[in-house]
Amino acid sequence: MTTIASSRQGTKQGISRTTVLVVIASETAFFGTLLMSYLYLRTGQMDWPFAHPALPRLIFPGINTLILIGSTAVAWSAQSASRRGDRQELKFRLSLSLVLGLVFIAGQVFEFTRNGMRPDDLAFGGVFFALMGFHVLHVLAGELLNGMSVYRTDQGELDEGLRASVEAGVWFWTYVAVVWIVLFAALYVV
Repeated sequence: MTTIASSRQGTKQGISRTTVLVVIASETAFFGTLLMSYLYLRTGQMDWPFAHPALPRLIFPGINTLILIGSTAVAWSAQSASRRGDRQELKFRLSLSLVLGLVFIAGQVFEFTRNGMRPDDLAFGGVFFALMGFHVLHVLAGELLNGMSVYRTDQGELDEGLRASVEAGVWFWTYVAVVWIVLFAALYVV
């Protein structure tokens, strides 16, 4: 009986990992297409409508980037707590990661309101806002995944199914952070 239960849990983890990897692969194609569209438009226009921000204007998005990276580090430490079976630490670290994710979203909304662009600003504005908007939606999806793990932990769960969910959420959250680093470099730095 123990072997069967262990096999089922291994199957759940395998399915969870495979699902996350398929989602990440498809989302990479999606973001890659949008980013290539942005770069194509940017290099194809002699009179680019928006200059990259000066260094002082990069401070806020840079801090926001560090917040998201910090949130990812906290999420990874939550995964370690999950593996150790420490429910309280898992709940605390996932909750902290969620709060930092919300701070990142608030920073993005603030950045949208002060950047001076609108979605209808030629093709550039549309692609820029599609990249930024879809990234925020992915951050919200990561918040939902990790929030569900916090809820399950709060309900007293800490089994292999929850560990698989935590791992999937952390992988997705890491993906969201990596995508943001690429977007930050492409939209603000390069």
